[in-house]
Amino acid sequence: MIEQEFEFMEAQIAADIEKRADTFFSDSDNVEKVKAIARTTVIENKWCSCNSDNCACGTTTTTTTTTTTTTTPGPKEADCPDCTNRHVIVYVDNSESMTDDERKIETTNNIIGMWTQSSLEEFRSKPGTSYNSPEVLLTKFSGRLQVNARVSVTQNGQAEYRSHGMSPKWEWGLIDRAPLPISQVRDYTIKELNKDPIPNDLQWKWNGKEYNEISRRAETGVGTSYFYNGLYDLFNFLDADETQWNKGLKSTIVVITDGEKFDDTPSQWADEDEQVWAEKMGNEFMALRRQKRVVPPMQVREVCSLFQNLNKYINKMIFIHAHDEAVNLHNDVPKSHFIMKRLFDTHLRQCNGTHPFFLKSYLPNLFQV
Repeated sequence: MIEQEFEFMEAQIAADIEKRADTFFSDSDNVEKVKAIARTTVIENKWCSCNSDNCACGTTTTTTTTTTTTTTPGPKEADCPDCTNRHVIVYVDNSESMTDDERKIETTNNIIGMWTQSSLEEFRSKPGTSYNSPEVLLTKFSGRLQVNARVSVTQNGQAEYRSHGMSPKWEWGLIDRAPLPISQVRDYTIKELNKDPIPNDLQWKWNGKEYNEISRRAETGVGTSYFYNGLYDLFNFLDADETQWNKGLKSTIVVITDGEKFDDTPSQWADEDEQVWAEKMGNEFMALRRQKRVVPPMQVREVCSLFQNLNKYINKMIFIHAHDEAVNLHNDVPKSHFIMKRLFDTHLRQCNGTHPFFLKSYLPNLFQV
């Protein structure tokens, strides 16, 4: 009886709300006021759809007590920046667990090749590509950052693939330029990546631009996963004048990893994550833990500073996690997915209240091996 009364009351309340809404919106002035509020909210929060009227959310309406004035919106770059071109940075885990499996190498390179070509096709379809110069930057990380290629669209609509050529891998300059049709970028990218799939950065020299380079020389190790140090190297690369990176465009970074842990995670965060993971997984969580390496972890303040710096150039991050039973899969849950969510949802929010804004996407099952 009580449940039936509650259901009856809920129906009455819903009917009353609908009746009041009909009364409110029957007044044309109220309709215009709501439209103006909606447009202002969408524009100020950069929510404009790329297929909206001139990418500017239509017109902006200002309503007073006696008149309604329609004004032209601002330029589309101001209203809807995500509709304009943006860089794409691919940042791939090149640690031992990612490179000792032929199927994983093949899957990773296929993803990179397809993402690179589809990005160039999108660049070409948008206005302003010839002078905005958006790029796809292909990078990897193990003991340090490895810059593989920069790919862009030329003024004649072709692709330009810049790579090391014969120059040393430890240098960040990409001197070899290969023009090719955009339709061939996927296959060309895969071919180039297959030339050097293993993490051999232990044999490299240092170019002197790496973050905290002197102390890192002492211990990098073969096949390590210095996720945060590599990102700091990436920031230094983007920030350097000689890189000639178009800093007027924001970037999306695509991170591909199977990381059950990262060797340079701050000790405090690593301990907290293991405790939460143990509670989440129960007694099974110990089964897939891999050996911890003796490497100097970063300090919390360093990682906070890192992401604040990165946010100057990157405001969107996409994580693709390997679904690998032998490496990072616990009770059918990729641990790399867990640690990335912990990083953004918990740890970075403790950075003195200055958590940088990133639009994040987690794709835990896209990378099946």
